[in-house]
Amino acid sequence: MNSTKRSALLRQFRLEQSHEPLAPPAHFLQRSLLYWSVGILLLGVWLLLGTFLYLGLLGCSRLDAFYQAAMVACGVGTDLKVPQEAKLWVSLYAVFSGVVLLGSAGAFLSPIVHRIQHHFHIKEGD
Repeated sequence: MNSTKRSALLRQFRLEQSHEPLAPPAHFLQRSLLYWSVGILLLGVWLLLGTFLYLGLLGCSRLDAFYQAAMVACGVGTDLKVPQEAKLWVSLYAVFSGVVLLGSAGAFLSPIVHRIQHHFHIKEGD
């Protein structure tokens, strides 16, 4: 990717500063869709990684592996008996699932929260 395309993509992620006017609704929607795409991509890659983890360590079917990865990623937990040698990796997946879930929630909410704050001109320290 050349530098012009990269800088154009980075401009799409950029949020307006407090001294700049509010972005037009079309630009806000485009930026929100971009942020939401990043959040969905992050969750999708994490679920794929978890599915392969459960496939490799527990030897369950693809559907069961995806089900277990999704249940752990959303915070519900697993209903499988995990063997002793797999407990470390399954535990790490569970711990970092919370981090990925919070990061995705941040990607989903940041354009909306920023627009509300920018609308009311909330500055640092207020």
